[in-house]
Amino acid sequence: MVVVIVGLLLPALFLKARTYFIFEGVFTLLLAPIEIATIYLNHATVSPAFLNFIVETDMREATELLLTNLIPVSAYLAVLALYIVLTIRTENRYLFPRIVKRIVLYSLPLLFAVGFAVFYRYARIYDLQNFRDVAYRTTDLMLMKFYKIYPYDIYLNGNLLWERQREIKHYTEQLQSFSFGIEEKTDDEEEMYVLVIGETARSKNFSLNGYERQTNPLLEQQTNLISYPHAYAQANLTGKSVPHICSPIPVQHRDSLYTRKTVQEAFVEAGFSSVIVSNQREGLYIERIMRTATWTINPTKDLDYNAAYDIELVHLLDSALTATPAKKHIVTLHCAGSHWRYDERYPQEFCQFQPAMSKTFNIDMLRPQNKDILLNSYDNSLLYTDYVLDSLINYLRGLHRSVLLVYTSDHGENLYDDDRQLVLHGTYCGSEYEANVPFLVWYSDEYKRTHELSVQQLLQHRQQHFSSAVIFHTLLQAADIYTATDDHKSLTSPLFLEPDTIYFLTGDERLDVRPLRCEM
Repeated sequence: MVVVIVGLLLPALFLKARTYFIFEGVFTLLLAPIEIATIYLNHATVSPAFLNFIVETDMREATELLLTNLIPVSAYLAVLALYIVLTIRTENRYLFPRIVKRIVLYSLPLLFAVGFAVFYRYARIYDLQNFRDVAYRTTDLMLMKFYKIYPYDIYLNGNLLWERQREIKHYTEQLQSFSFGIEEKTDDEEEMYVLVIGETARSKNFSLNGYERQTNPLLEQQTNLISYPHAYAQANLTGKSVPHICSPIPVQHRDSLYTRKTVQEAFVEAGFSSVIVSNQREGLYIERIMRTATWTINPTKDLDYNAAYDIELVHLLDSALTATPAKKHIVTLHCAGSHWRYDERYPQEFCQFQPAMSKTFNIDMLRPQNKDILLNSYDNSLLYTDYVLDSLINYLRGLHRSVLLVYTSDHGENLYDDDRQLVLHGTYCGSEYEANVPFLVWYSDEYKRTHELSVQQLLQHRQQHFSSAVIFHTLLQAADIYTATDDHKSLTSPLFLEPDTIYFLTGDERLDVRPLRCEM
């Protein structure tokens, strides 16, 4: 609120009244309906995804929307008309004396210092080694806040959307002629391969992997489910990890990420229908492949503020499969999972481990003495993930077709686990709690009947170590698509080799080749 008031006042210090009100009318009032609409619909400020939704809405759709909301539209037009009349009738003189101008200008450094001090406390949560690193992170956090403060959010996110559109176009053109050389599958078998990308789940807290709390009571009862306790993410930030989950390019060769298409596009090349359903605001990489999909939906949720329940992904998948009748599907579901805030990821009935976070719990309460509250809330979110995955598996089983599902998380989470006192993720050290993630494979009875050897190999490799770099090769070979894959990296292959090194990209974009050991 302070930033908004200061931002509104600053032009008034230098402009005469009529000029000032014209300026604010053009740059603030005219854009207000966009901000009001996104707050009303999404309970969050403007995002590039919401702006893209507006840009892609045609005139007919826009007219229908406006005609169904005549009262708020009329009220806005009345306010705008009154504003114009008052502006015209305003005496064109300076609004504030020089003394006020001086006070405001002299207060700006103090305001910056106070803001820096507040965000400095939060920046120290991350594993930063010196003041310079903390100062850089503090400054980044302050600047990022402008992406959520009106009216700066509209201009900054608008610019971000424009840059993304330009980059997506560039990479689309760059990859337009690329081909894996895959021949289209022309058999009549009904088959589906499902990639579920979780969020902030760590292997240590899955009871499937030996955790003392029962966080997977439903999945533990599932048949045809395999858990791999020694799987690792390739990065500790979503924007860095997810692209490498979908790509054949491992993180140690990340500069080549945009030289190859994705696992989803490889399946499309093989004649599959691609369905992508996301419960997150996606980055540039996923936005690009969503444009190549047959059916896609990406709600404009802001996980910092919104309750995003992943069960909706199952409902949307059902709608998608109804809308895209085909015999062969590659499905990608991107979950909200256990993203901070943990208590926003599950309905109240899943709050079994207590005491847990409440609505009054804020970022300033991220302290070691609140570890139990954080852990309880985090485990509750995993309990809900168990319910979502169980519901998804039951739905897929009911389709009575050949289905193979792979679930993993983009990265794990720190919860004040040891003397380093790390919390959340994105740390510069890349702890084992961020690196070691759950990895599950489920197959239908129909898949087992037609791919018995693949199932045997999936079971054979359940205790081996590997990273999410295996997903591209495993999914394609599981579907009997062998072009462009590596037998040594597929869990369905008898030639699979356990890697010597796990490569892991840390929060400062340093490639750590020893993610399981972190220096004090």
